[in-house]
Amino acid sequence: MVIAQHRVTLSEVASALEERPSSLAVDLINLAAQLYAADRSNRRGRFWKRCLRTPVIVSELDAWSRARRYLEEALTKLTDDEWQVSLIQGRQPFPEERQPWLLKSKEHALTSVALFSGGLDSFAGAASWLEDHPAEILGLVSVSSSTVTGRVQKDLVSFLSDSFPDRVYQLRVPLNLIDAPDVERSQRSRGLIYTATATAIANCAGVDRVLVFENGYGAINPRLLQYQEGAQANKSTHPYVLHLLEVAYRMAGLACKIELPHVTETKAELLKRIPDRLRAGIRLSVSCDSFPLRIKESKQCGYCGSCVLRQQAIRVAGLGEFDRIDYLSSPFRESRRLRYLALMAFQAKQLAEWITSDVEEAAEAWPELAVGLDGQLSLERIEWLNMLHRYGLEWQRIVAEGAALGARLGWTSHS
Repeated sequence: MVIAQHRVTLSEVASALEERPSSLAVDLINLAAQLYAADRSNRRGRFWKRCLRTPVIVSELDAWSRARRYLEEALTKLTDDEWQVSLIQGRQPFPEERQPWLLKSKEHALTSVALFSGGLDSFAGAASWLEDHPAEILGLVSVSSSTVTGRVQKDLVSFLSDSFPDRVYQLRVPLNLIDAPDVERSQRSRGLIYTATATAIANCAGVDRVLVFENGYGAINPRLLQYQEGAQANKSTHPYVLHLLEVAYRMAGLACKIELPHVTETKAELLKRIPDRLRAGIRLSVSCDSFPLRIKESKQCGYCGSCVLRQQAIRVAGLGEFDRIDYLSSPFRESRRLRYLALMAFQAKQLAEWITSDVEEAAEAWPELAVGLDGQLSLERIEWLNMLHRYGLEWQRIVAEGAALGARLGWTSHS
């Protein structure tokens, strides 16, 4: 199989933490990068599912031998492929592993670590977390392969730092694939590279948890169409997948709890948590699947699934004045590009009208609700259903308030 070469740099993290990362932590980041490169380098083909036999080079062979079975299970759930990971002893040390820090200048240690993509959820979660936890010092972990996205992340971190001095640190890990073939764009292994990087950094910082600020609808990601197959409904932040990844990391010796503090909230409910004085930061965040568009004065398309969910949540939260104005075309207004808007509105109509507390019944329509359930009911999943029902009601209100939108969708408040 073809595997692209990769380049990952930990100098910024080592400098920010003033710590030399352990070989096990570097192993985790490098291993995740190798598996991500394998995912990106191999075409899925017409049947979607692939068999990926992937060699990875590590320095702590015994540790990753203990974790391999759990890692393969997590990857299978994450990407819907069959993974066979072959471990090879002999990774060369990174320069950061040799760097001593005899004199430290920072007075405060991190108390929490969170993923930070530069998206709206990561900003809203970080802003509300810092507001609600005044004793916390938050490290925001960004994996960046784009200078444009990196600039967005940096601007948002600076914005948060102005309001919470000495309580916010950006921990950026540049990752680039070298001469990667452009054959697989689904990138379902991103959940691995993000959580692995954050867990490794948490280990370096002596922190025992990683926060993932994804809203509940986005985390569970119920498929829009019945015939969508497994990995086509992205599970990068699905609670069960995160649990499997957490177990795999723990088996290797990197014990760290991966938490989804907003899994029972809609995106609009998460946005309402943003402190008033920080709402201007909304327009600095990005959400588009195609960001950045190479079009003057338009950086977000406005009509992809991520853009539609962003605009829906901002409307429901009553924060429209703080949204970006550089959408190429918004289906909530004049655009006739209605594919994702129509699919999401129809799904929301179903969620509002007939979803119940019966997890098994709901899972027939949305199998993502049953991932990892193993036939057992749980109060947590009933909370998920309640959250999805509230999400459906949010769409009902939007349509009821906009007759023109309802007419374009063929869904009025009375239909």
